[in-house]
Amino acid sequence: MTDRLRELLRGLTDQAFPISIKGQPIQVSPVDAEVVRVLNTLKGKKATFQTTKGQVSGKVVDIQRDHVVVESSGKSFFIRIAEIVWIKPQ
Repeated sequence: MTDRLRELLRGLTDQAFPISIKGQPIQVSPVDAEVVRVLNTLKGKKATFQTTKGQVSGKVVDIQRDHVVVESSGKSFFIRIAEIVWIKPQ
């Protein structure tokens, strides 16, 4: 383990965010690979998403590592994967 890595890990115990390397901030976000895999099977299909803020129903048009794009009534909704409670394919 390098000294710099030890320093970063030691800093995490005091302060989780922000983290920087060589003075540049880096973003840390968890990726749920299984949810992304399932979402990819729904691309182009309709589904209902229960999020921590409510429900969104519509066509799954794009999937990224941290969010899914759902089109409903001509509007695009960008839903963070971390905010999804459940998914119901239609």
